Amino acid sequence: MTLQTTTYCTAVEVERLISQAAIRQFGDHGQDDKVDLNVLHDHINKATNFIDLYLRSRYTAANLATSDLVNDWAITLSAHYLSMTRGNPGIYDEQFAEIKGYLEALHAETMGLPGITKDDEEASPSMSNLTVDRSYNRNTIRVTPTNSSNLPTDLVRHNVNEYGGDN
Repeated sequence: MTLQTTTYCTAVEVERLISQAAIRQFGDHGQDDKVDLNVLHDHINKATNFIDLYLRSRYTAANLATSDLVNDWAITLSAHYLSMTRGNPGIYDEQFAEIKGYLEALHAETMGLPGITKDDEEASPSMSNLTVDRSYNRNTIRVTPTNSSNLPTDLVRHNVNEYGGDN
């Protein structure tokens, strides 16, 4: 299988973690002492899909692809899945459990990825100086001048009772 359009790690990064010999041992389905890249690509895709399962509801694939933390997780997950081929026990079980715990916390929104904003969040704060006065008999919104200093001001504050409403 070929790699998906967006993956969070590369074959070279997985090889750096698990070594060329281990990749050859786990991924040589032809028994010709050569690495079957399709096997490695399958596990990279599987790691990407596993991360997407938890995080794509909150983050875009482009944002996830730029995260070093997501990259590290994808490398470890790919190596873990590769080590489990042919019925072998996973050699990264503890790291898998730790990563899964982080992904579950991110999915539950009890924590966030550093440096990445959620899709529905804007990076800039929003403020408004609009005031709705329900006792004012016209259905218009008045803009109140801002007063953001702690110094006294000469601006007049119109109380509700001046417009016929209650205090």
